[in-house]
Amino acid sequence: MHKNIFALMMDRHSEEVFSALRRKLTSEHDDETIQRLPPMIILGETDQRSFDRKHFSLSLTFSTAAVRTALGYLLIPDEEAQLEKIASDLGVFPEHCGIYVSERSPLSDFQPFTCTHQKLVLVKPYQEGFLLVQ
Repeated sequence: MHKNIFALMMDRHSEEVFSALRRKLTSEHDDETIQRLPPMIILGETDQRSFDRKHFSLSLTFSTAAVRTALGYLLIPDEEAQLEKIASDLGVFPEHCGIYVSERSPLSDFQPFTCTHQKLVLVKPYQEGFLLVQ
């Protein structure tokens, strides 16, 4: 990942649920890429360096196994079309929108959960981590 990434920060409850899933995945796999990005919904890569701050109240349900994409494995919400609309409005056209899991380790066994509040952010990949740009 070399470009900036538009993403949605999740509500606190969803972030905690996903962080617990990620801790379990980390204990089962020797995969340093699991911690590459914080728990957030990836909308897609962009050359943009700024944007208008926005909040959303989408009800997004994550119930199926992670899908392999160019950015790694993502958990795709059942309501992905809503995220694709936001991405399109931002000028981003990703293969899929979803929560980053890992580059190498899929997440397949988990209890479905719902995210009900999201905040638009811009993330810049930096060395082995990330910087929250805005």
